Amino acid sequence: MNENPHQPSPIPTPGESLTASGQVRANASTIADGGPGAMPLGPEQKLQVLLMQLQERYNAAHKMRARGVQFTLWISGMAIALCWIIVSKGFLPLGQKLTISGLAAILATGAIYFLSGLAKGFHKNRQAMIRTESALGLHSEGLFPGQRSILPSEYRNAKKRWSDHFNTLMVLLALIGLALGSLVWLTPYEQANQTPHVKIEQLYKGAKTDG
Repeated sequence: MNENPHQPSPIPTPGESLTASGQVRANASTIADGGPGAMPLGPEQKLQVLLMQLQERYNAAHKMRARGVQFTLWISGMAIALCWIIVSKGFLPLGQKLTISGLAAILATGAIYFLSGLAKGFHKNRQAMIRTESALGLHSEGLFPGQRSILPSEYRNAKKRWSDHFNTLMVLLALIGLALGSLVWLTPYEQANQTPHVKIEQLYKGAKTDG
């Protein structure tokens, strides 16, 4: 005997509801993890994902470069201001020399640590960028009829070089630190003795005031 199609479905028991709810969660987890139930992406959707990822990688690279430059300029400005104070003063006692040297060492260590972290993040971002560019065929010839590759093949190389952006910034900070250290320790410990001409002039002014 066939069941009536218009007959309402039976109300599930609490146990059956919990079982169905667990199955829904399991399917959602499988889809989110990219398992067998993952939703397939069409060519257009894959292209949009790659383009969005490439734009994100470019933006991240630009921000990391700008942050490294701004940080280097900030540290350089502090060092130049300190050099100006030392030159204006003309002498530095031993205690001030040690204090300035310790402060410079702390700043140099922090700067190198910060720039090294940016360099590692930039390198990982560049690797992801190259994989995305390769997936889009930007390094291959023939993407457009009668044209060479949009990006040079050298752009596939993600190896670190000594002349990289962040290595250059660290070398610049090292040179500034060396110049600051040299200025600190070459500055006399005490104020230079006054010349006889200045002493005579001061004595003359003092005698004129007393008279």
